[in-house]
Amino acid sequence: MTKKISLNGEWRLNFFSVGTPLIPAERVEFDDSGWYACKVPGEVHLDMMAAGVIKDPFFGKNAEDCAWMEDKEWWYRKSFNVPKDLKKDKVELVFHGLDTFATIYLNGEQIGKHENMFTPCRIDVTEKLNYDGKNVLAVRLDSPLRGTLSRVRDYDFARQASFYIWSDPFRVYVRKVACSWG
Repeated sequence: MTKKISLNGEWRLNFFSVGTPLIPAERVEFDDSGWYACKVPGEVHLDMMAAGVIKDPFFGKNAEDCAWMEDKEWWYRKSFNVPKDLKKDKVELVFHGLDTFATIYLNGEQIGKHENMFTPCRIDVTEKLNYDGKNVLAVRLDSPLRGTLSRVRDYDFARQASFYIWSDPFRVYVRKVACSWG
């Protein structure tokens, strides 16, 4: 019998400029009390609207005022406990949608990376969980427009995509929904 613990619901969220010196948000003792409340599953624009940081990007020309968000890295954090009776079972952490360049940390340790918003991310965390107390999950989502997109710029086959004169030709090699590119 498969047991499930949902980590959906209340999380904490914040954003930082790409290249900001290392933010130790993956550490268990990191204080995220000044971060924004958010919902997972969710979306940063909806959470920033709820927090009063941005106006509805689907109204008027508000989308232009939200363009700065694409240049940020976004961090999500959640604290949770795991029932002790799961200690005898294999435990997987499953993300059904990470958009797109994600680095995942559990209790201060990097446990995985994922670069495809179209496929689930599964990580065996059986030996990584604290069954006697608090666990902290942190997920960093890198900006697809900055550093991470530069990885695909070096692909030889990407140089042949010059037919995209109206947009960044390398975006077609990033596993991200096409409408994200404007």
